[in-house]
Amino acid sequence: LNEYGNYKIFSGLTNCKLDTNKVINNGYFVSYVSCSYMKHIAMEFINGEGMLMIMDESFRKNESIMCCDISWISKFKDECEIIIARSDRKYCNSDFKAKVIDETNGVQIVYID
Repeated sequence: LNEYGNYKIFSGLTNCKLDTNKVINNGYFVSYVSCSYMKHIAMEFINGEGMLMIMDESFRKNESIMCCDISWISKFKDECEIIIARSDRKYCNSDFKAKVIDETNGVQIVYID
């Protein structure tokens, strides 16, 4: 079951950047990814330099991507947390594309679809 809705979700990472001249065509998550539907919350997790990943509703509609709104059970309800399951490359095609679309003040904006 996936979390659907007409909104973007965001994940902020510290000290992590992509090569700005490269598009990742077969990306996958090796671990669970914590996201928020509040951009400013994700930005709070970037201390100094890093990246902000942006995923829109089309990413979440992919049947191979599993995500769930856990804000109702979270200890930190104000984080509006959505969890994306790690990619299961053995059993399904959960690859995605990632591209750096901007970089300002040491923070890359990475669009994932």
